[in-house]
Order: sequence, then structure tokens, then C-alpha cells
Amino acid sequence: MIVDYFTKEELEERRNKLLENIEDFSIVLLFSGVPKMETADEEYYFSVNRNFYYLSQIDQADSVLLMVKTPVNSEKYLFIKQFDEKKERWTGKTLKKEEACQLSGLDNVLFRDTFKAKFKMILEELHANASKVNIYLDLEPEIKIDTEFSTNSAKQFLLDKYDFIEVKDVYGLIIGQRMVKSHAEIQHIKEAIRITRNALDEVMLNLRPGLYEYHLASVFEYSLRKQGNYYPSFNTIAAGGENATILHHPIPDGLLNDRECILFDLGCQYRHYCSDISRDYPINGKFDEKQKQIYQIVLDCNKYIISKIQPGITIKELQELTIKFFCEKLKEIELIKDDSEINEYYFHNVSHHLGLDTHDPSYREKPLEPGNIITVEPGLYIRQLKMGFRVEDDILVTVSGNINLSDSIIKEVKDIEKLMSTRR
Repeated sequence: MIVDYFTKEELEERRNKLLENIEDFSIVLLFSGVPKMETADEEYYFSVNRNFYYLSQIDQADSVLLMVKTPVNSEKYLFIKQFDEKKERWTGKTLKKEEACQLSGLDNVLFRDTFKAKFKMILEELHANASKVNIYLDLEPEIKIDTEFSTNSAKQFLLDKYDFIEVKDVYGLIIGQRMVKSHAEIQHIKEAIRITRNALDEVMLNLRPGLYEYHLASVFEYSLRKQGNYYPSFNTIAAGGENATILHHPIPDGLLNDRECILFDLGCQYRHYCSDISRDYPINGKFDEKQKQIYQIVLDCNKYIISKIQPGITIKELQELTIKFFCEKLKEIELIKDDSEINEYYFHNVSHHLGLDTHDPSYREKPLEPGNIITVEPGLYIRQLKMGFRVEDDILVTVSGNINLSDSIIKEVKDIEKLMSTRR
């Protein structure tokens, strides 16, 4: 399945919507970021700033989006590194101007070394018509303009140099837009989920006692690469037996034992849009009665919370419903006697927003609205029984309720055991 890139019209709509929410005589500056050094001559894998990418669709280091708003018009510029054929032979291809124009939908594409002069000229033009000029920066701490200079450093530099500017944080405005997904964004996430489902099926068919957790994490990640050189949304969690009681089990080096279960928390990036799925499987292919009892409580909670998702409800309210559900069920099986004991077995939130980040930035107390995509991930972690279960799905909020985008990834006991019975 091929999902198209975002259209020029959609990208322009995103940029214009942002400009509608800022003051006149303002400049918006967004930076793609720069690679971080890992060793003397080796860089970490470059990950583009997601707010910059959201408004430009440019996935390249050392790029800048500059937007200007006045009472009568707006202008938008993209700055990219100059094409260098000799350098490309060492470090790989970079975008040419026409390619950057096509991807971003912007006509004004200039080279990065002209940015400072262009910025200064625009700033002076605005100041000639206004006593105060607003500079909007994304002031998240880790956003770098170069190796030693962040957007927060730029804020201080600008305030020290110009007495007529006010620096404002544009982060919240962009996050507000990102919370509501367009049709094209939803298709990207659906594609990430489809790839994840295929990889999880391979994991189940390779699961057996005697392997190590990292074997299965590797099967998952190899399947992502095999399907189209896709990357995980985050470090793959594969946690067998007692390790599954650790929420983010860090190093998957445990031995997989017969008669235990394994918890997977994993996902795939498709053009930076993420899936986030948790599933639990019996290592020998069959849940025993106690495993089935606890797993079924978690699964029932997952389905119950999904049924409650609709416009107007908040993630905070979903968390309250989850705690109430678990308290009732754990009292029924006599695992707890008082509601206060639930923190021993359930100690995280049931949901977060999903999108360009696995934990998409959001406002947790804001009522959900159509176009939001959130996770539902209740879990129980019982150290004395050496078992932890978490069942996580990715849910689209709609006008009339919700759609489970990951519904095709099996989670019923009978379906899991049936597929695992086909292992060689």
C-alpha cells in the first residue's frame, strides 16, 4: 500500500492556520535541527524537529522555515543547504531547490547561507512600520540551530541585540494544530499500523521457549526493514516473565521460559507518523488459567475504555474509569482489598496522543475532538506471579464515537493461541 505525500494545499493550509493565530508584524522561525555527534567523526541518526516537518515536509538537517505576517499580507521562505556534488559523494544526497519546492509547496526556496541577511532585512522592514516586532520561536530545550546554539540561545541573542522585539514561544500553537489529524495524516498512521501488524505476526510465528528477548525484538525490527526499510517508533520493548512487570524494560536480554508470557510494546514510523501497540503472548503458545484470568481483565479494560471514547471526554476521565474498572476486578479475584492498593499493580496513564511523536505533545485535560488519535493501554503488573500484561490500541476519535485503527492486530486469547498453533 502506497500513501501519498502531503499535498501543497494541505501544507499551505497548516501554515496559514498558524499565521492566523499570531499577531501582525511578526516573524515565525522554525529550524529542522542539526545532527548530534556520537564520537569523534560519527553522528547520531538525524531526527528532524517534528514541528518544522509538520509545516514544511522537509526532512533534512540545517534547514529553516521563515514566515512573515503583516496586516496586509504574509510571506514564507525555506532555507536549505546548498547542493554540493563533491560532498554528496561522502555523506549522501541533499535536496536541490526544485525538489525542496515540490516537497514543501513553497516557491521561495533559498540557500542556508543567505538566511541571516534575509532575516535582518525583513526585521528592519517590519520595524520601519511597527514599534514592536514579534519573533516566534519553538523554544523546546533540545532544538539546535547549530551544535552549540539552541533556539533558547537565539532568544537571548535577539533580545540582547534588538530593543524593539518580543520573543514568543510558538510551540503551543503548533501542538494545538497537530492534535487534530487530517485525512492524509490518518492514512499515514494506518499504514504504520499495517506494517506493525505484519511484523507482529512474524514475531508470533517465531516465538518459542529457549530464545532471548532480543531475538524477538530483532525479528520485529527486521520485518520493518524487510517491508520497506522502516524504523521503529521507539526502542522495541520485549519483556518476558517477571521483566514484563517493568513498564519500560530497558535491555531485552532475558531468557524466554516455558509457561511464561512475553509483553511487547512496539511500533513503526511511516514518514515520521507513528504506531504504538502493546500485545502479550504465551511463550509456549498456550495461556495457563491464571495468565488467562489476568490477561482477560486487561483485555476487557482495553475494550471498555475504547467504548467510552467520544468527543468531549478527556484523557484524565479515561484514566479515572480505568482505575475504577481495575479496582472492581482485582477485588473480585481477591488480589486487592482496598482501592488504595491498585497502585501496586497499575501505575501509569491509560492514554496519550499519537502522531508525529509516539507521545504526541498534547493538553491532557482538553476534551477530545474528532481527528484526535490516542492510545488505549491499560496494564496490570504482578511481580509475585512473574507476569505483566498491557494491551494497547491506537484509536481515532470521530464525530459519532471512535474507530480502532489497530483492530486488525489480534488480541483475543483464542485468536492468539490459534495463530501460534501454526508455528513450525
